Amino acid sequence: MNATTGIPRHMASTPASRLPSATSGITHMSPDREELMLFRDLFDGYDKRLRPALRKEDNVTVKLGISVHQLIDIDERNEMMRLSVWVRQNRANTEGKRSNNGRTECIVDGSTDGSLERFKSQIKVSSNGDSLWLSPVILISSCKIFVKYFPFDEQHCKLKFGSWTYDGYQLDLIPEADEAERAKFLNNGEWDLVGAPCKRSVQKYVCCEEPFPDVTYEIQIRRRTLFFFFNMIIPCLVIVGLTILSFYLPPDSGERISLVITNLLAMTVFMLLVAEIIPPTSDAVSVISTFYSCCILRLE
Repeated sequence: MNATTGIPRHMASTPASRLPSATSGITHMSPDREELMLFRDLFDGYDKRLRPALRKEDNVTVKLGISVHQLIDIDERNEMMRLSVWVRQNRANTEGKRSNNGRTECIVDGSTDGSLERFKSQIKVSSNGDSLWLSPVILISSCKIFVKYFPFDEQHCKLKFGSWTYDGYQLDLIPEADEAERAKFLNNGEWDLVGAPCKRSVQKYVCCEEPFPDVTYEIQIRRRTLFFFFNMIIPCLVIVGLTILSFYLPPDSGERISLVITNLLAMTVFMLLVAEIIPPTSDAVSVISTFYSCCILRLE
């Protein structure tokens, strides 16, 4: 033991280069070294901007599927939906030999954040060349709100997946299943997820003669009415009952006029609450707004 440094003599005499390192054995481990060599061999001269096809005339087929994880928010005033989904893109290697294992461009039509390329999750490539890309995505998409039967309404919001660059002769999208997976869906306090069916369609646009395939998921949600029943409908019925009872008061008493005016102000407040929730649209008038208007006319 060295009295000055406190280091054992056999270690003090050993050069620093000969001391064992915490990471000295990692680079010489067989699995990691083989994986590194395989990675270098596969991606030598690889350019991710290229379409993953051996020949220019080859069509790349991508099987698309999603899992609905959580309905974060429905902005009814601005008619926007915020949804957390897990996107799966599966591409089979039908050539039976090596091809580029790149990401195929896929965007969500009507979404404010657009492409899925900003998600940096890795692509899983199997030994036969099949590739699988799993992406957790929070989509903010437009959703047309139908207010006629509010608060007993059901909304259908669409998520349209397709390519903005490649036509159907270069990239073909097919659905993974007839419906999105809902096994991991987290319950929402305001909405119930009724279903999420999907369908494939092919459309032609004014810009191009080639067809453009897309896969559209329809998120079907139904509003849970317990909150609105106890906070908007029952108080309104109580106010209507008080209005009917006001006719039993003597006409010469001043309490009748004050009671009717109070009921009228209360109905106006409830009508303003409904107007703040539903979007300002002229396509339809909600049933509850019509009911409030009839009650106000009855009070007058």
